[in-house]
Amino acid sequence: MIAIYLDNFEKMTAISKVCEKYTPSIQTDACFGRYIVDAASILGLESLSGKLVTLNPNVKDTAALKEYKEELSKVPGIIMTYEDEEK
Repeated sequence: MIAIYLDNFEKMTAISKVCEKYTPSIQTDACFGRYIVDAASILGLESLSGKLVTLNPNVKDTAALKEYKEELSKVPGIIMTYEDEEK
């Protein structure tokens, strides 16, 4: 599981840039309750502002997944479970 509290615009921008960079091979959804938005969309992330969201990557190319997680882990406030780091 990858989670982050979207409490400021800098976090939203950083997540959006990482997700946009890997969009052809990894589509990432940001989820909060019943709401699901494209994490590469800054407007979508803004709609979840102030919420603790879960990022769900839908992987088409497993080779890019390691780099994606490394870049995403540099975003301040990101929470990655131990299971995510093993895969």
